Formats: sequence, structure tokens, C-alpha cells
Amino acid sequence: MDEAGQRRWQPRDDEPGSGTGVDIGVVRRLALVVARMSSGSVLSSTLQEVADGVVDVLGFGVAAVNHRLPSGDFQVVALTGPADLQAEIGGAVTPWEDMVRALDRAEHWGRLRFSPHDTFDPSEPAQWVPDLPVVDGEDAWHPLDILLAPMWDDEGEIIGVLSVDLPPDQLRPTRRLCELLEIFAMQAGLAITSVELRERYLEERSSRERQLVGLTRRDALTGLGNRRALAVALSRAVDEARRTERAGALLFADLDGLKRLNDERGHTAGDDALRAWAGALVETVRESDVVCRVGGDEFVVVAARMTPAETEQMAHRLRFVATGGDPALGGLTLSVGTAAVTGDADPDELLARADRAMYEDKARGERART
Repeated sequence: MDEAGQRRWQPRDDEPGSGTGVDIGVVRRLALVVARMSSGSVLSSTLQEVADGVVDVLGFGVAAVNHRLPSGDFQVVALTGPADLQAEIGGAVTPWEDMVRALDRAEHWGRLRFSPHDTFDPSEPAQWVPDLPVVDGEDAWHPLDILLAPMWDDEGEIIGVLSVDLPPDQLRPTRRLCELLEIFAMQAGLAITSVELRERYLEERSSRERQLVGLTRRDALTGLGNRRALAVALSRAVDEARRTERAGALLFADLDGLKRLNDERGHTAGDDALRAWAGALVETVRESDVVCRVGGDEFVVVAARMTPAETEQMAHRLRFVATGGDPALGGLTLSVGTAAVTGDADPDELLARADRAMYEDKARGERART
């Protein structure tokens, strides 16, 4: 562009009494908005504060926040402006390369980027074009003019682009207004970075806590749930029975002969058999059922929405797991007792009832073998 053209597309010089309203009061309001952005509890509210602040504080008629996605592309995630704005560009995604090309081709107004209407490229990021007449004049704002404010994190990476339109008085913004927009975009970038870091930290902490909770509810030898997991599963089963008015089932299983196996072949063989039985039980029950190891040779299955007939069928399948002849099971068998899980059941009483039924089943098995 020639020298005249370069001069033509510069921001307007500030003039006393020009009516821009950029004074210490505006700066004070800007500081308050930045403080609200920095205290945003979630990223979405912070981004909306950015868009609202550009309109409410700096006087632009339109502000759109293009937030950089994990893929690298940019999406319009916050908007402030006319009612038809959301339908036109809300949620629009701009590929990374298109946004970079638009920023590279634009005029540099300090940290801002200005694309005059006579360089408009339809392949560049989609924009909302206000239904306004084209006004002649060196300082007039054309409907196809674009003013972009890149937002950087503290490492110099672009994390978003603030797109503004309809400046005050429909004239190209003054230098002072551009400087304020630069400051606003810079603070917005830092605020967004802070929120993203906080959300990432909270998610990582939550993930670690879930892992720790999972570890405290897991049996170290078999990987099944332990007594803590059983307490949670039983409480949920009782709640579901109360809510659905459909009983579940508790199946208490005990391995027959584990002590003999440990004595004859050693505890390593016993541990191998326990792990094998844990896997076999999980494969035998339904996917929604919970299997826990609650003692040396004791396992409990918690099953929601199971009729008495289905419970007996499940107990029968569990008793005959060993009939497949898998040597990894150590030649052990299983005794099983059951109890119905109702909405008014007491978890401790359920366990005691199923435990008694298991010993009755074990006694029947011993009588049958003698």
C-alpha cells in the first residue's frame, strides 16, 4: 500500500472534545471489568466478561471472542451485540491456518490487527456484516472493516482472538481507544490463562482424588472392590430398590478348600487361585453387578433389580464356575448364600443373612461329599 494508503488506514488521532468518552472514568470501569474477568470461576463466564466489557466499557457495538480449541482451531464462544449476531456467527469455527493468515495479512495497529474493507478476502474467517449504509469519508467505518485483538498467554502463545465491530460514532477508533483495546485484550489473555490453569489444576486434582479413592476401595490382590466399595455398592442398591420398588440381590460366596491349598502348595498358589477366581466371578455375573473381596476367601456380589428366581440362577452359576476344569482355579469350589436387597433393608443385616445362608450351603455340600 502506498504512503497515502498507509496514512489513510491508521487509527484516528485523538482530539479534545471528540466525544469518544475515553477518560479516567472509562479506565476505572475497564479495571473493574478486568478484575471481574480475573475472578471468573469458570472459563465460559470469563470469556463472556471479555465480550461484555468491550461493548459496555469501550463502546464498540459488537465483540466476539474466538477461543483457541485444543485442536488449534478457533471457535466463537462468547458474543455481545445485536440480536441477529448469535444466529450468524455463534459457535462458528475457524481453522488455525485461516486465522493465522488473516492476522498476517492485516495492518498492524500496535498489538491490534486491522483489515480494511478493500482487502476483504471471502476465504478469511467468517464475519457478521451489519446492515449499515456505506458512509464516505476518510474516518468512516466500513461494514466490511475488521479489527482484531489477539490474546496471548504469559508464554506468548495466541489463546484467542477478540473481534470487534461498530466502533463509537461509526468512525475508525481513535489511538487512545485502540490502546485501551490492546490493554483489555492483554489482560483478557492473562485472565483466560489463569482460569484455564485453575480448571486444569482442579481437573488434575479431581482425577488424583478419584484415583486415590479408587485405590482405597480396591483389594490389592485381586483388584476387586474391598469392604469400602461393598458399603458404597450396598447403599446404592438399597437406594435403587427404594426408588424403583424392585428388589436386588446380595450373594455371599466362600471358597471351599483354600486353607488346604495353602497348606499343600503354598500361599503363592493360593493367591494365584484367588486372582483366578476373582476374574471368573466377574465374567460370570452381569456387567452391572459389583463383585468385592471382603475376606481371605470370601466374595460378595451386589446385583440390582434381580428377582428371587434370577438370584437362584446366579447362585447356581457361581457354584459351578469350577466345573469347567480350569487348573488356575486350584480345584476349589464355591459355597453361596443369598439375601434380597429391598428398599428398607439394613446393609449389615443383609450381609449377616447372606453369610448364614452361605454356611448352610457349605454344610449341605459337605454332607453331600461324605
